[in-house]
Amino acid sequence: MSVVPITLKKPERSMAELADMIQDIKHKKARLDQELGVLERMLIEQVGPKEEGSKTITLDDGRKVTITGKLIYQADLNGLKALTKDWSPELIPIKTKEEADQTGLKWLRGNDPEHWAQIAVCVTLKPAKTSVEVK
Repeated sequence: MSVVPITLKKPERSMAELADMIQDIKHKKARLDQELGVLERMLIEQVGPKEEGSKTITLDDGRKVTITGKLIYQADLNGLKALTKDWSPELIPIKTKEEADQTGLKWLRGNDPEHWAQIAVCVTLKPAKTSVEVK
């Protein structure tokens, strides 16, 4: 699928016009998302749902439709830890995820330049997408 760049016809639009356009497109997108959801549910009914894993159907014209089911496992970690405390470590279904503390890094950068300078070589900053909300 190729991406076609979209260019606005008139670059000198007022903020009100831009806000109107954004709201209009967001409403259209919401309606399209709803329609897409309905069509997907109809297709899943025809192919047959799959609890976990995928099922692929080849259409008469050669296109393939794949239905993928997934279960999300959630657990009471305290209960899980208590019930598996005597298990072999490789059998215990608990992960420990280490990740940078965004709040702590932000605080150090803004409030403690001496410590920030020591760790800044290990930290990459990049701008997130700026969000736009029109109410």
